[in-house]
Amino acid sequence: MLKELILAIILGSILGFGVTGGFITLKKSGKPNLPPSSNAPTPTISAPNNPVVSTAPTPSFSPELPENNINLTIDEPLNESIVANSKTTIKGTTAADSHLVVATPLKVFTLTADSQGYFETEVELESGVNLIQVNSSTPDNFQYEKELIVTYSTAKI
Repeated sequence: MLKELILAIILGSILGFGVTGGFITLKKSGKPNLPPSSNAPTPTISAPNNPVVSTAPTPSFSPELPENNINLTIDEPLNESIVANSKTTIKGTTAADSHLVVATPLKVFTLTADSQGYFETEVELESGVNLIQVNSSTPDNFQYEKELIVTYSTAKI
């Protein structure tokens, strides 16, 4: 039994040192040999007489923001807050006349922001940690999402 234990320790050490040495060698050599990315530009050669190498430009997408540049802010309750009441009011602002979906662990609420972008709804919380997701869809079809964690506890702190 002692021989098997010693043999297992020796073989385990050799295997461990081999793997560690491989990682060290890979790290010293620089970048790992990964397959080429499909997003990488493809080099093209213009002509045999003119050996200039160029790369194709990568297309970029930058959507235009709404004129008022308001996305979605949650004013109440604060993220990671602790409340002592099972009902709390979600208040915030977004783009004017946006449609909102407020999802709590117990129920999903839908509402519309007013002409200034203000919204408010009362939600019920379950005991413990509640993940609340607020999604806003503007009239210009922009989507915004915020998550906040509110803990409902009746414990005296």
